[in-house]
Amino acid sequence: MNDTLGMFAALARSYDLQPVSPRLLTALAALCGAVVTVVAAAVPALYLAFRLPVLRGVVEMAITISAGLVAFLALGRSRQRLARHDLVVAVAFGAFALANLVLPVVARISREPGQPVLSNWANVTCEVFGAAILALAARWLLRSAHTRVGVAAAGFASIAASAVAIGVLTARHIPTSFAVARPGTALSLHISRSPFVVAPPLLVAACYALAAVAFARQSDRDADEFWGWLGAGCALSAAASVNAALFPPLGIGFYTADILRLGTALLWLTGCGREIASYWAGWSRLLVAEERRRIARDLHDGLAQELAFIANQVALVERGTASSSSLEQVGAAARRALTESRRAIRALSTGDEPLEVALAHVAEEVALRERLRLHLALDPGIVAGPRACDALVRIVSEAITNAGRHGHASAVTVELSNGDGYRLRVSDDGVGFDPVGLSGREGGFGLVSMRERAAMFGADFVIRAQCGSGATIEVAWS
Repeated sequence: MNDTLGMFAALARSYDLQPVSPRLLTALAALCGAVVTVVAAAVPALYLAFRLPVLRGVVEMAITISAGLVAFLALGRSRQRLARHDLVVAVAFGAFALANLVLPVVARISREPGQPVLSNWANVTCEVFGAAILALAARWLLRSAHTRVGVAAAGFASIAASAVAIGVLTARHIPTSFAVARPGTALSLHISRSPFVVAPPLLVAACYALAAVAFARQSDRDADEFWGWLGAGCALSAAASVNAALFPPLGIGFYTADILRLGTALLWLTGCGREIASYWAGWSRLLVAEERRRIARDLHDGLAQELAFIANQVALVERGTASSSSLEQVGAAARRALTESRRAIRALSTGDEPLEVALAHVAEEVALRERLRLHLALDPGIVAGPRACDALVRIVSEAITNAGRHGHASAVTVELSNGDGYRLRVSDDGVGFDPVGLSGREGGFGLVSMRERAAMFGADFVIRAQCGSGATIEVAWS
C-alpha cells in the first residue's frame, strides 16, 4: 500500500505544472504574429502562397479538433462548477468547431459549375462566425455573473446570420481560381482595393483581439491558466487575420496566415493538455488523501482502541482498583493490538503483492497462532484494487480468528476462485453458531466488521452456519 501511495503522490507531482502568466503568454503570441506579418511584408520572397488544398484542410481540421476539445473541457467545467459562463464558452467553441466541420462540406456539395463562388463563402463565414462568437463569449457572457440563456441564444443566432451574409458577399470578390501573387504585385494590390476582401479579415482580427484580451483578464482574475491559453490562441488568430487583410488570399490554398492559424490550434491544444494534466494531479492528490484517511481510520478503530484499553487497565492496576480479571483482559488486548499492528505493517509493506499471496500469508500466520490446520485453494492471477485487497485480507484474518477462538475448530479452509465472478470462501469444522443469536456479542461484532469491509468495495457477504456443523463465510464480487 505504501507503493500505491507513493505512485499516486509521484503522479500528482509529475502533473503539477508551473503556472504560466496569461498576460505574458498572450503578449508573446501577439508578438510572434506581428513578427511573421512584418517579415512577410518586408521580404516578399518569404511570403507563402501554395496551391495545397490538402494542407489547408489539415489546418482547418486542427482548428476544429482543438476547438472541439476546448468545448468538451469547458462543458465538463460547467457541470462541475455549475457556472453558466463555462457553459457559454463550451457552446461558443462547440459551435465554432461544428461550423468549421460542416460548412466546407455543405459548400462542396452545393457547388455548381455556374456558381464557383460557393467554394469560398464557407471559409469566410467560418472565420467571421468563429471570431465573433468567441469575442461575445469572452467579453460579455464570460464577464456576466447571471448569463441569460435566451440572450445568449439570440446573440449566437444573430452572429451566425451576419457571418453567412458577410461570407456570401465576400466570396464574390475573391478569385475563384488559385493564383500566386507576392505582396506588392499588381494583382495583389488590385485585390487589396476591394473593401469586401479587406474588411472581413479586419473585423475578424478585431473580434479575436477582443477575445484575447478578455480571456487574459479572466485568467488573471480567476488565477485560471486555461483561459490564458485560449486568449493566446485568439491573439495569434488576430495576427493571422491582419496578415490576411494585408495580403488577401488569391483563391483557396495555403498562405502565411495559415501558419499562424495552425499555431492557434497548437496553443489551444496545449491549454487543453495542461487542463487535463491538472485534472490528473487533483485526482491523484484526492486518492492519496483518501488512502491516508482510510489507514488512519483503521489504526484508530483497531490498534489505537486496544492501546487505550491497555492504558486504562494499567492505570486501574496502579491505583489498586483493578479487578481480578484485569491482567487477563490486558493480555488479550495486547494480543489484539499486536495482530492489528502486524496487519498494518503487512498492508503498508506489500502493496504490490498478488492477492493470493497476501491471503496465504495472513491465513498461515493466523492459523499458526490459533493452532489450526490450514488448507488453501487459491486461484492465481485474480486482480483486486488496494482497498479490496486490504479488506479481503482482514476478512480472512477475522474469519480464521473467530473459527479458532469462538468456533473451537481444528481445521479451516480458505478458497479463492474465479468462476462466475470472484469468490472468497472461508469454512471451518467447528461447533458452528446461530448468526442471529450472536447480536451484541464479540463474535457478532466480528461478523459486522467483515460485512462492512466487504461492502466497502461493493462485494456481497454471506454467512452459512448452524450450531454443531461449522461455519462458512463467503465474499463475492465482480
